[in-house]
Amino acid sequence: MNYTHRPDAANRSTETPYEPLQYRPLSVSLVAQRKPSAKYDHALELSVHQQLGGRSVSVALGEKGVKPGHGVIMTDEVLSVARGRFLDLCSGPVAYFSHLALLAGCTDVLAVDLNPSFSTVEVPFANSDLLESVDPALRFGAAALHPPMLPRTAGSSSEDRFAAYDYADEGGRGTLDRAIHDTAKVLDQGGQLVIGQFEYLGVGRRMGRRKCTAEVLASSGYSLVSEKYVWVPMTPVIEAALDDIRAEFPLFEPQLSSGRQYHRFAVVVARRH
Repeated sequence: MNYTHRPDAANRSTETPYEPLQYRPLSVSLVAQRKPSAKYDHALELSVHQQLGGRSVSVALGEKGVKPGHGVIMTDEVLSVARGRFLDLCSGPVAYFSHLALLAGCTDVLAVDLNPSFSTVEVPFANSDLLESVDPALRFGAAALHPPMLPRTAGSSSEDRFAAYDYADEGGRGTLDRAIHDTAKVLDQGGQLVIGQFEYLGVGRRMGRRKCTAEVLASSGYSLVSEKYVWVPMTPVIEAALDDIRAEFPLFEPQLSSGRQYHRFAVVVARRH
């Protein structure tokens, strides 16, 4: 893949409505601080507290002012599976899962992303198209994956795709499917993979002609452990791509509530055979 790097590219995913969160499936309750160390120079402060019968998450990562979006819905699962060396694939601008893994006691982490501007995260980082540029000898005890998921329109420029970093390929599943195959090659036997994806891509059933996640996991040597679904409001980026999404995934049915469209975010956990 060839992309044009734009240092000033807007991170459109910061439009994700994560504060305050009312995602009731989030059950973890903790207040933790990882102190600066010789290896990782900046602390992560993560606090989770009850609010109005739900849960709200507040995250402080240095002075960047950038927070994780839908990835916070994966917090429970990442904390529960993290062990040994942890792989944070498609890590994004804050490498949120890497920080969670360190809080959970992982011995080491590796954040991987195609966008070189994300190399400023305060954990070990590899600028790579998935695992293409990562040492093939490395093995991991667990991994998390929150990939780009929007179908790429034929007329979109590489510059626009890179600025959004939400676009996968013309079908929307390309990055997700390749990442599942790639992680199967580097995860220890029994190691678990946490996937965060939108339901329209298909989790346990196909939403169009393309294989669903359960099928791709099975063919890659994984067994499905759990699924969690959370209704979330559509962001402007997703609303703008709705026609392309429906063309690829005709069984997708968003819901309208109080004048706003909602769809489901899925958290899938799978174990490597």
